[in-house]
Amino acid sequence: GAALWTSMLALLLASFPDRSGSVYALVDATFGAGYTLGPVLGAWLYANGGFLLPFSVCGGALLLTGVICLYIIQPLTKYAEDQISLTQSSMMLPLLANPNVLIA
Repeated sequence: GAALWTSMLALLLASFPDRSGSVYALVDATFGAGYTLGPVLGAWLYANGGFLLPFSVCGGALLLTGVICLYIIQPLTKYAEDQISLTQSSMMLPLLANPNVLIA
């Protein structure tokens, strides 16, 4: 959960630097919807299909989204890396020129 949250948020914010507030709000809203609807859906699956069905559905959904992400993530990662490298190169020079930073 924590690794996914950190990497996903970093990629999305780097991909949409002009709309960081909207991106963060959408990510929080979808996580909130998942936390709200997940137990309800899990209880319904358990009641209608038994103990194994919620785990099977969750595993199948995870496998499906993993395969979909393999095709989607490469262009998104390349774009985010380009955005980050442009930002970092312009931000590092003033930091390295500051003697206080070099001492610390």
